Amino acid sequence: MSSALHLTKPANRFRRRGVALVALVTAIAAGPDLSAAQGGTKRIPRRVVFTLIGSAIGGGAAALYNASGESPGYGTCSSAQCVGTVSLVAGSMVGYLVGRELDHLHELRFRGSRPLEPPMTTASLTGEPGALSARSGIVVAAGSGGVQPFSTTGARDALAPLPRRAARVRGIFDVALTGDDRAVAIASLSGVYRYAADSAPGTLVREGSSSAVGVSTTTLYAAVGGRVERIPLTADSAAVWPGTTVGSAVADLAVIDDGRAIWVLVDSALVLLRPDGDSLVTAQRVSLGSVGRRLDVAGQRIAVALGEGGVVLLGLNADGVASERARWNGARFAYDVSLVGSRLFVAAGVDGVYLLEVGATDVSVVGLARGLGFAVALASVDGVTYVIDRAVPRLIRIPSTF
Repeated sequence: MSSALHLTKPANRFRRRGVALVALVTAIAAGPDLSAAQGGTKRIPRRVVFTLIGSAIGGGAAALYNASGESPGYGTCSSAQCVGTVSLVAGSMVGYLVGRELDHLHELRFRGSRPLEPPMTTASLTGEPGALSARSGIVVAAGSGGVQPFSTTGARDALAPLPRRAARVRGIFDVALTGDDRAVAIASLSGVYRYAADSAPGTLVREGSSSAVGVSTTTLYAAVGGRVERIPLTADSAAVWPGTTVGSAVADLAVIDDGRAIWVLVDSALVLLRPDGDSLVTAQRVSLGSVGRRLDVAGQRIAVALGEGGVVLLGLNADGVASERARWNGARFAYDVSLVGSRLFVAAGVDGVYLLEVGATDVSVVGLARGLGFAVALASVDGVTYVIDRAVPRLIRIPSTF
């Protein structure tokens, strides 16, 4: 009886240690990738990690088998050396296969990019938002839920909701904040609206479906059909305003140097308009090779999101003439772009947001932030970048230099 107890207690003790070992290595394997989360060292391949884990489990199983005293002492592989070897090899092989599959899934998710997890602040949105505009102290998201403004003048990471505007305006395609605090211009299916800073009803200043708007200090620029028109910010009724024809429907426009230049994205071309009296004239046309969706201009650089065509970067020479400098097609689909110094943020839909480093003639990938959801729109101001996650939906605020 005492002999049986002597054998049973060590066996139970080794079984408990074996279970604890398995639980420990499983927890380590399932835990977060700390190096990736901190944006620091390179991710350790999971085939290496799980091979080591498999070896540890195999070794623990062999030790448990040999210490239990339950070996029958016969068979082709009943010795301690044989059991140990087979357990180690089997554990290592299983761990390697599991790790290789996880590495493959990681490659599909991040497409060879380093995972990024920037600090973020979020705020809930309603409807289907798809347009953003940001100035110092305020950011607005717009879509089927109207225009949803947020104040950013409080705490450093604040997103304080303000009263919703244009809730009854359907088919909002674009929005632009004017110089007046909280005043906005809206491009929609029914026309162009201007909403003052107070709670007064909006004013329809141009009938007809409008796809894009931009503003200078005194003027609202609106795309209506294949035309871009100049509308005074003080306009109080709908009319057809001076402008010029640029071809088919406009996807996006950017007002530069307080209206001295207006870059217009139309079909697969980028058109530069300049003021001519109270109207506009075409000064330059650059072929992009793919249909553009959104553009951003910062300094002497222009970035254009081309959907399935990726992103194209253009540079301006001393005379303001644009020419292609680089292309990048690492994303499955590029919805929007935002330039911040030498950094370029790319809203890549279900993949999240790519962060690129822009050189004189090339583009390199810094990493991919998948935690930013289904990213469809971007806007950057004052060292902060805003993202619309259409899946939740929500507005996300991240530092531009994380």
